[in-house]
Amino acid sequence: MLDTQARARLFERVTARGYDVLPATAGLEAEAAARDPWDVAAQILGEAPVMVERQPIKPMPQGKSFASNAAYTPLHTDSQMFGGVSPHVQLMFCAKAARDGGVTLLVAPKPVFQMARSSPSTTLS
Repeated sequence: MLDTQARARLFERVTARGYDVLPATAGLEAEAAARDPWDVAAQILGEAPVMVERQPIKPMPQGKSFASNAAYTPLHTDSQMFGGVSPHVQLMFCAKAARDGGVTLLVAPKPVFQMARSSPSTTLS
């Protein structure tokens, strides 16, 4: 569980770079998030979220999406619109490390938007 000071430091880091990675924190493990995502989100944010979307990532026979197959996954976003609005916060929990790959690349959004505004024809590769 995050106390008020830990939550304030988390928000400062997110404000500064656009993301943060929390150290292992009692009560905020992947198992707790799977059991009660609303409660875990409220503990991290300090208030109840408006919406929680759970997307377990698990290979399944004939899975067609990134979340349901074991194929190579290109660079992508994991967010969805809700009521026409992009998420304000995205929480991701790792229940089990991948045997192969499993790399997560976090990209701070502000520099990407600034680059796109200053050079709209630039292609990101």
